[in-house]
Amino acid sequence: MDGMERSGGIRAVAIAGLLSLAPTAAAQQAMFRNYSVEDGLAQSQVETVIQDGQGYLWSGTHHGLSRFDGHAFTNFTVRDGIADNIVTAAHVDLPGNLWFGHPSGNVTRYAGDLFEVFRAAEGWRGSRIQSFADDDFGTLWIATEGSGLLALRPEAGKGPSPVPSSPRRVRALVSWQDRMWLGAADGLYSFRPVEGDATPRFDALTTPAAFVHDIRALAADDSGKLWIGTSDAGLWVLPEVGGAPFRVAGLPRGPISELELDPAGFLWISAEGRGAWKIPTTLDGKRVSDLLTFTVKDGLNYNTVQDIRVDREGNVWFGTNGGGLAVYLGGLFESTAHSDNPEVLAVWSMMIDESGVMWMGTDGGLVRYLRKDAGREQTSEVFTVADGLAHNAVRAVHLDASGVLWLASKGGGLSTFDRASGRVTRYGPLPTDKMLSMVGG
Repeated sequence: MDGMERSGGIRAVAIAGLLSLAPTAAAQQAMFRNYSVEDGLAQSQVETVIQDGQGYLWSGTHHGLSRFDGHAFTNFTVRDGIADNIVTAAHVDLPGNLWFGHPSGNVTRYAGDLFEVFRAAEGWRGSRIQSFADDDFGTLWIATEGSGLLALRPEAGKGPSPVPSSPRRVRALVSWQDRMWLGAADGLYSFRPVEGDATPRFDALTTPAAFVHDIRALAADDSGKLWIGTSDAGLWVLPEVGGAPFRVAGLPRGPISELELDPAGFLWISAEGRGAWKIPTTLDGKRVSDLLTFTVKDGLNYNTVQDIRVDREGNVWFGTNGGGLAVYLGGLFESTAHSDNPEVLAVWSMMIDESGVMWMGTDGGLVRYLRKDAGREQTSEVFTVADGLAHNAVRAVHLDASGVLWLASKGGGLSTFDRASGRVTRYGPLPTDKMLSMVGG
C-alpha cells in the first residue's frame, strides 16, 4: 500500500436538525453514522481521533492509523513508517504537523507526506502516551502514564526526555492562561513554559481536599474557564487562575475520561462505559442548565467512548473501544408531550418562525410551542374555535414573506392568524372548506 498519497480533503457532512413531537416525554434519538472494519477502518478499538489542516480525519487504533477523506479509509501501520501499531494519542501542533503517541512511549510525526519516528530513551520505554500540548517556544510536551511529563524538541533530532520533578502519572495536558496544565493521578499541576527551559517548576493545586482526585481530562473554554474531568469525583470547573475550583452539580455519578468543546458553546463528555453527555458551558450557578445523554439506544455504536473530537464542520466524532468510529451529525429528534389532549398530539403540519417559536397544525387546534432551552422553560399554548379559529382540525400552517401566518383546516377553509393579537381572519367562499395543504409563492 502506498501510504504517501494525498488527495482531496474530507467533505463537509451536515444534516439539518429535525424536531419530532410525539406523546412520549422522555425519549430522544440522536443521528449517528457509524464506521467499522467493514467500512475500511483499520480496527474497531479507536483510542484517538484528530482532524488535520487539510480536513482528513485520522483515527488511532490498535492496528495502526486510519485516514478518512469522507469517502474511504487509507490505513497505515509500522510497514508504512509509524513507530508502533497501537496509537493512543494524537495532536496537531502550531505549524500544522501531526503527532501520534504510542503505549511504548515512542512518538510518530507526520509532516510533508512522511512519517518520522522519535523513540523514547532507554529506561523510559513502555510509558503509555496520553496526550500532547505544544508551547510558543517549539517544545512539544507529552503526558504519559508512568513516566510523567516528557519534553520533545523536534529540531534536536532526539526522542522525548523526562521532565524532572513532574508527577508520575499524567493523564491530560492543556495550555490555558499562559500556563501548561497537567491532570495527574494525584491532582492538578501547572507551570509556565520558558524558552529553552525543559525543567519547569510545578505548582500543585491541592485545595479543596475533595478536589484532589484522579484527573482524566481537561478542556479550556472561550470564556476563560478550565473544565476538569475526574475518575471518581465528577466534573469540576476552575473559573480563573488563582480561583477556587468547584464541582459541577446536576450530572450523574461516575468516571469522566474525555472532554471536548464545540463551536456552539457545548461541552461533550465521555462518561466512561455510559456513552457521552452534552452540556452547555453556561452554568446555572454551579449546576448544569441542561443535559443530553447519548448511548447505544440513541444510535451510538458503543457505550465506551475513548475520544471525542469536533471537526471544522461542527460534526462530533467518537472513537470507541470496540464499536469503531461514530459521528454525530447534529440532527436531533426530541420527543415531548406538549399537551395531554390526544387530538392536540396529532400533529399534521409544523413551521418555525423567526423568533424560534414552532407553530403546529393539529386535530385539536393551532399550537404555539417554544421548546426548552438554556435559561428558558418549555411553553405551549393551544388556540381553538373558542379563540376564533374556523375549525380545530388545522391541516397546514404557512408563514408568508410579510410575516402573516396562514392556516388551512379540514372543515373551516382558509384563514390568517395574527401572531401578536391572536385575531383570526377567514377567507371565502372557497370551492371547499376541506383544505389539507397549501404552498406559498
